[in-house]
Amino acid sequence: MRSRRTKDSITLDETDFSGITLDVHPIRNTSSYLSDHWSRDKVTKSVVEECTYAQRVVGTPMKGSGRAPSEMVRAHVEERLVQELVSRQWISQDLVNHALGDLVPLHLAAHVLYLFLSYDVLSVATKESPQEDILRDRWPEVCARAVFLTAVQQGSVQGETDGQVPTDNYVWRWHSDLRTDTEGQTADFLNIVGTLAYVCAMTVDDSFETRRRPAVRFSTVPNPHGALPLPHDKQDLRPDLIALPYMAFRQSQSSAQAPGLVKNTRILPFIRARFPGLFLESVDSVDDVFAPTEASRPRTPSSLHINSYTLPTGPKTGSFEDLLAQLSHFAESNPQPRAFSSELQTMFDADAVDISYACWPGILVTGENKQSNIISGTMQELVYMQHQRCTQPYLRFVLGFAFTKDEAVLLRADAIGTERHRMRKDSSTGVLELIQMVLGLTLADDGRLGVHPGFEFQEVTRPFSTSKEAPPTQYRHREAVYLNIDPDSASGDASRYYLDYVVDNRGSLSGRRTVVWSAWREVEACDASICDEHVTPNSRDCVFVGPYALKMHYADINSRAQRSSIEEGVKGHADKGGDGAQYVLLPKETWFGELVHQSVRGFAHEEDIPESVRSGTTIRREIISISPLKRTLAQYQNVAELVRALVDVFRAIKWLVDIGYVHRDISMGNILLAREEPSTFRDPQERTFNLGCHGNTSIVTTKLVRRKKHGPIEVIGLLHDFDMAGLVKPPPEEEPRTAEKSRTGTPPYMSIDVLVGDHEYHMPCDDMQSVFYVAYLFAFTYDAPAPTTYPSLPTSPLHRWPDAINRWAYGSSLYNLGAAKTVFFQLAYGLERWLESFEKQTLQYWVEGSQHKLALKKLLMVLHDQCLWYLPPQEQHKANGRFLTDDVAPSLVVETLSQFLAENKELYRFPR
Repeated sequence: MRSRRTKDSITLDETDFSGITLDVHPIRNTSSYLSDHWSRDKVTKSVVEECTYAQRVVGTPMKGSGRAPSEMVRAHVEERLVQELVSRQWISQDLVNHALGDLVPLHLAAHVLYLFLSYDVLSVATKESPQEDILRDRWPEVCARAVFLTAVQQGSVQGETDGQVPTDNYVWRWHSDLRTDTEGQTADFLNIVGTLAYVCAMTVDDSFETRRRPAVRFSTVPNPHGALPLPHDKQDLRPDLIALPYMAFRQSQSSAQAPGLVKNTRILPFIRARFPGLFLESVDSVDDVFAPTEASRPRTPSSLHINSYTLPTGPKTGSFEDLLAQLSHFAESNPQPRAFSSELQTMFDADAVDISYACWPGILVTGENKQSNIISGTMQELVYMQHQRCTQPYLRFVLGFAFTKDEAVLLRADAIGTERHRMRKDSSTGVLELIQMVLGLTLADDGRLGVHPGFEFQEVTRPFSTSKEAPPTQYRHREAVYLNIDPDSASGDASRYYLDYVVDNRGSLSGRRTVVWSAWREVEACDASICDEHVTPNSRDCVFVGPYALKMHYADINSRAQRSSIEEGVKGHADKGGDGAQYVLLPKETWFGELVHQSVRGFAHEEDIPESVRSGTTIRREIISISPLKRTLAQYQNVAELVRALVDVFRAIKWLVDIGYVHRDISMGNILLAREEPSTFRDPQERTFNLGCHGNTSIVTTKLVRRKKHGPIEVIGLLHDFDMAGLVKPPPEEEPRTAEKSRTGTPPYMSIDVLVGDHEYHMPCDDMQSVFYVAYLFAFTYDAPAPTTYPSLPTSPLHRWPDAINRWAYGSSLYNLGAAKTVFFQLAYGLERWLESFEKQTLQYWVEGSQHKLALKKLLMVLHDQCLWYLPPQEQHKANGRFLTDDVAPSLVVETLSQFLAENKELYRFPR
């Protein structure tokens, strides 16, 4: 049973720990959904008062090719961040130990804590006598006590405590020069404490230097007034603190001799000046410091009763009493500092950061600093974490932190949501966990920083100009080149894919976090999937065939699409053939990976998740699927192709309805162009990569060959992505009301009835209405055709939709969006607002009176006036009575559109 918590305070000498043990593999403890000081009201108030970045775009644009406005009002920022902070966040008291405890187990942190007291990095007093430091002979007790209090906080203590929980009776003070009031001070705090902790860990464990090497160092942003290079979607975000690989920090004699370097605090001179006993060359002074006297010699306190326990992490196990004995013996052993290797001396003596590493794809961790408002700092840090996730799509989770002068917060975000843990710098648990966190981050490798283990990387340089006047500067970072899919954790065959570029990145901080790459599969040169022009008969050489769309996302395993295996059902019907199946694009192969709560959060089973948060938890699984890469709508050849592709999507909807399914998530990004010409890929290509990082690299050459063409030539448009699909008529017990729980889609393309919650479940008319919005928004999103880029990444500039559209496309209330959209698309007071905006506010390519604009307008008119909206008989003599219909059959729409194309053959003809 877990220790019971009461309001009774217990001092160290009053505590009876008999019968209390720690689990060897403790269930992760997470406290209530929201603590008192993190209530929704206070979070909302904090956002309104503190978000200085409220006019910037937050996170990524919503799914699809339509973009959010370049500026967002404060309400948008508030809604997005409150959702991340409140709706999907856990307060995880054991987050530090779970995320970094294998690098810095509690018993090691306790010994480092003792050395911090010895070297005057920290001092400690009781709350009753805060001005009187506790003497050296009590330090082992105090450090053991900190471990116990931390274990109790984390929920890993089991046993009886007579209904009482021990309280922290100590006040800790850091050295006066180790402050975190400003971002500069916080960066120095992290680097200096990390180095001090590393040196102390070497003193505790002779093998520590050979097993663990510093990998991460912290800095403020080198150019605090300029945009951080290589952002996602041109968002100008600047965190206060960034963590970069240690190789980004160099020694510099002068700025003239080292262009591109920005001065940083020199760690070793700072430490030598303030903590002289820490280094071997100062061993004479260390002898005096550690020489025990009779008055200060540690003694075993008879009043401290600690029975058996097991440390939650690390190779050493034993009781709390054993830990106290270890610390007492350690104190008596007169521990001597260890000498640095020349490599460590060079690393720690670096005094400058190479700004070529300071770019968004190169950042390892971000941080925010506030003077006192930790809530505001946490809110802003979530934005930076989301931005890091978008610029590094290979991350399974993201770490971040926030500091004030008195406390710190560690955050971790994954597909389920955001975990956070708050630490006070003057508490026993706070100082112990800060040692774990700072040293753990200093040592963190890719796995501890969230990098997916299946990716292989190359180091790249990319030019970036901070302004029109400044010359381009080279920025260095790593880039994902290959993805290895392991059959041991998947249902498909083992595969290796070359990743050419990111097609679509919907990398939100939590949720599905969908990323799609243009990928090429490793096969033998004689493989049957290779086109006839590129195949090499009887050759066993390895080549990469493509292009394919490799999609990685985290699906809700309890969603209707996953629970009912809807994609498999659609595929089963498609394999049987039938008119209409050719208009959908389904994956060729799918892999089902690990569950997020197991692979990231450390819960072995779903029932291990604390009951207090289980009801708000979405259980998600990593899923990877492969399908032929097709052209996006941004790569349309002409308007005739666009219109005919949209008509084909209506045919796909009809076929899906005939077999009993609705798509429920039609948007700009889920409609593709079927034809694979025109294409820039004619002959086999070779790509050379410098795989590896931090100087350990190898040159690899990859040969790309073209796959066989996919799909019948008469098909122009394809509908894909069935992650949110559902049944046309779901059983009542499985389908909650749309207004409450099951609204799906991307807001600019969602139907009015789904937005306002009028339908109990998603209907075929909702899918068809979404296609209408895709057609309508196209001329506000894309300019002239760009057909010659396939299979390369299309270059489509970002365009801001007019304010008249943004009012019904983006907002915090779906119901209000539906109401605004209703007014916009119906006849009101004789004014057709949607048609007026289309005539006057589309992009430059769609000039009024042009043939291509006329072609798209004709499609919009027939969809609006003849299919999806109607005039009731009693209103037909008026000009303001048009209403939506929710009973139009897809077959009738397809028939109307087929007739429409037949009557306008010249307008919608394009070369084969």
